[in-house]
Amino acid sequence: MAAALYPTGETCAPSRPVPVIEFHGTGDTTIPYAGDPDRGLPAIPDWVAEWAGRDDCRPAPHERVIEPDITVTRYQGCAGGAAVEHVAVTGGGHTWPGADSYSGGGYTTQTIEAHEVLWQFLRDFRTPLRHRAAPERA
Repeated sequence: MAAALYPTGETCAPSRPVPVIEFHGTGDTTIPYAGDPDRGLPAIPDWVAEWAGRDDCRPAPHERVIEPDITVTRYQGCAGGAAVEHVAVTGGGHTWPGADSYSGGGYTTQTIEAHEVLWQFLRDFRTPLRHRAAPERA
């Protein structure tokens, strides 16, 4: 999952492919879906495509409507078995899909529960183990 992060001027270059899922409302006025050049914010579809490029995914994503207000765009064939997925909430605001209480400005969809979609995406990925040196003996 990704947060709406402001650019820092640093290059993002992970050492391995990173699975990414991003939820965003097309009506979000806090982090506009179409971007905000004055604040250095890219359009969300461009931001997602950049992640797909970092993960060396196939360039043409698969898009499907899973609910009347939910469109999922998925980049597949990524290096290391990663995937990049974008869940767009048509007309959605700066909110968490399926939230039962106020979670930000604008429309909150109830057609999906973001935590369930998130788990379906993440459940098969594993963080690679780092090899640790054996502790020194005294």
